[in-house]
Amino acid sequence: VRHAHGSGPVHLASECAGLVFEIYPITNGVESTSSARIGFLVPSVDDAFRAALSAGGTQASSPKDSEWGRRAVVADPDGHRVELTAKSFS
Repeated sequence: VRHAHGSGPVHLASECAGLVFEIYPITNGVESTSSARIGFLVPSVDDAFRAALSAGGTQASSPKDSEWGRRAVVADPDGHRVELTAKSFS
């Protein structure tokens, strides 16, 4: 969800099972490090992919099945790639 602490910058925040993950926008004068990638194991890649796109992400790799499950990659507004994976339990 979009969130802000007081007068701080608007950022994306997620809380699950007591863990908090936040993504902040790049500040002026700071270079992006787009070589890092994070990944999340999600219940539905297709649902998470659509949610990421509607929140401002861009498609890097559309949802598809692979040998380790269904996966997709989106890029955040700063170009950082986020991998979404749902394990195949067949």
